[in-house]
Amino acid sequence: MLLCYIYITMTRFILTDEIFYHGTRAKFNQFRPLSHFGTAEAADTILDSIPTVKKEKLNGMDDLKSTSQPTAPLSEIGDRKIIPVRLNLHNTYEMQDIAACHDLDTYKSFTAYHIAHDLKLGFIPHFFDYIFNEPFELSHEEITKELASDNLYAPASSRENRYHLAFQRMIQYFESIGYDGFHYVNQYEDPGHISYIVFRPENVIRQDMQSTETRTPGTRTYKPAEILPAHDMSHNHKRALMLEESHHNQLFTQKINRHKNQTDPEHAAKTKVYYTKVFYQDILPKIKKISKQPEFGYHGLTHTEQTVLYGLDLAITCAYDPMPVMLACALHDIRRTNSAQSDDHARKAVPFARKFLYENYPMLPCATVEEIINAIKNHSDGKIAKDLTAACMWDADRIRLSWDGIYRPEYFTTLTGQYIADLPPLAKEAYIKRQNNMLIENNIKTPEQIAYEQTMNKLAIQREFDIKYR
Repeated sequence: MLLCYIYITMTRFILTDEIFYHGTRAKFNQFRPLSHFGTAEAADTILDSIPTVKKEKLNGMDDLKSTSQPTAPLSEIGDRKIIPVRLNLHNTYEMQDIAACHDLDTYKSFTAYHIAHDLKLGFIPHFFDYIFNEPFELSHEEITKELASDNLYAPASSRENRYHLAFQRMIQYFESIGYDGFHYVNQYEDPGHISYIVFRPENVIRQDMQSTETRTPGTRTYKPAEILPAHDMSHNHKRALMLEESHHNQLFTQKINRHKNQTDPEHAAKTKVYYTKVFYQDILPKIKKISKQPEFGYHGLTHTEQTVLYGLDLAITCAYDPMPVMLACALHDIRRTNSAQSDDHARKAVPFARKFLYENYPMLPCATVEEIINAIKNHSDGKIAKDLTAACMWDADRIRLSWDGIYRPEYFTTLTGQYIADLPPLAKEAYIKRQNNMLIENNIKTPEQIAYEQTMNKLAIQREFDIKYR
């Protein structure tokens, strides 16, 4: 089995009740491995794109049934069809949007980026060659035998089998470290919405058929591969990493500059309700057990709740995974009290936050944990964020300070964070009212509970002020 002490960048908690879609012109019962699923709008758009009309590429292989005229009119290629599905996914790895490129070189560059930025290796390890190069050196008999051991791909031509084995090994690699698919924030077909790439066809449940052909996976075999230097990184790989890093930085800039008007309101509302319920039902009860915060007061648990709700708005607007933002917001003040001895609360929170994440979210990737921890550790230092977890959490925490004092835009990273922090008084009241209505309408809190908490919070803050300045 492949070694499993590997750091991954991002996990995604799937909205299990959500329907996703796949646009195609082919007729089939079973999806192939690494099929893409997103919103209905994305599926509709991709059907009109040249790569899908001509061929869904796998280094020159047709995902559609071969046709004598690859550039034939759409009516001769096949009817448009958008297939609704549910996805049985639990833990997916974040990648950049690869648009309609399904080719092996794209996945190869993505894995090279993972090696350099997640594993922090300055060389190409043996398992990279094992996945992407060795399948093109093995005999046809060896390839056929290994493909049959997992039953991911149906038998095909010798050339296709070599590509299929590389894809199969890549899938097995990411499965061996705990993942069942990829996810990415769509940048092209339906910008800002999450799309998924599913490893195994049996994790796709079609909603347009009474029953589907099922495929039982065979015994999965993983070739042991130590993470040792195989050879220095080639110029092409270094260039690919530089381009990917540049693209990553551009996406960060694009996301922090996304405005609330660029976000689909219905999707945003549904996502916020889902994660709000996760917070109140699962996270907040656990936070209360370890936090030193009082229930009410300027830095009480009511402030933590409000920071989480702000943070969800910012994460959703930035088209970013809300889970790490929510956890960072929930944990940021757990060592805070209303006394003068709380000046070092951010640093003191770190070991407690680590223990909390380790015990309650053991599947969180190490790199994601570090982003959460760094956001907590540095949230009171007035720094400018370099990643989206910190950007959303710090802006969420600073909104209340801006509402209580002078708004200082230089301390905000996201455009929406700046917008909320600079709201005039009546707009602030309307914003909070909408948020409270969301809690009431979804049976998270009652009107009486909200009114009680607001009153108690005002009394606690006034008491703190009187003690400090009497």
